[in-house]
Amino acid sequence: MDPVSFEQNVELLPLSQSDKWLISAHILNMVTLTTTDTGLAFFKFRKRALTYDEYLTYLEDLAISRNINLEDMKVKMQTCGRPKKTS
Repeated sequence: MDPVSFEQNVELLPLSQSDKWLISAHILNMVTLTTTDTGLAFFKFRKRALTYDEYLTYLEDLAISRNINLEDMKVKMQTCGRPKKTS
């Protein structure tokens, strides 16, 4: 969760955490989907972090723009486990 969101007692997901999740789910692989793609889709919202409903819209936008099956993305994200810590 985003530290600022935590302090404000709201649940928002920032781009950095989203990218870690997508990498862990083997969706963000720098071929089919890149960090440029995720950044462009995320910043359409003009926010530093997204609510759950906004995040679902974000995933749908990504799926459409990169021709990825949205339901497959959701299943992979639900079953991938926690993202690996990077140093």
